[in-house]
Amino acid sequence: MFWLEQNQAMPTEWFAGAPTPDQRSAWVGNIYRVPLAHHADGFFEVVPFVFSAYRYLMYFASLAGEVPGDDEQEVRDFIRTWAHDFEPDMRTSRLVKFMRADAISRDHIYEPASWRLDNPRQIFSFGQHLLEIVVYHSRLVAETRQYFYKPAPGLGRFYDRVCHCNHLLIQELGFSAIHNAGLENTGYIGYEKQR
Repeated sequence: MFWLEQNQAMPTEWFAGAPTPDQRSAWVGNIYRVPLAHHADGFFEVVPFVFSAYRYLMYFASLAGEVPGDDEQEVRDFIRTWAHDFEPDMRTSRLVKFMRADAISRDHIYEPASWRLDNPRQIFSFGQHLLEIVVYHSRLVAETRQYFYKPAPGLGRFYDRVCHCNHLLIQELGFSAIHNAGLENTGYIGYEKQR
């Protein structure tokens, strides 16, 4: 779904003002809201960002937009199954994903081997940058209470390490873990805003 929407027309203004690849710096753009054609209540917010020399997109998708069809109970049942019996607030939750903006095909989007950082030591800086973008979203889209991450294959350890290394900062920012169990047990990570 993300690829189809992004591939159809990624507005050039999303990266207006971004540093050029030779500048190799971190940058975060504006938040853009995009309705989904296949779902009356579905949408996502997208934040373009740059890390090192690469362009990325972070999506904050409405949970309703993740399930085909408009039957609210079907959507709830699907999400409850995916979230292992935890029932997210459908109105104030977002599924969070990031991808390289320059992916060339649907199969290429989430292949970690295709999108390695130039220097493996940048991984923690990159993780903090991702966290800062979520905080940015939570301040500008203040009604969002819950964030869920379901990593693509190969990124589970990355998400676990980012969350573990930043758990005190996450608490200081007013979030708490929805589950004490990690990715091994739930398949996703969830955080809820406490204030």
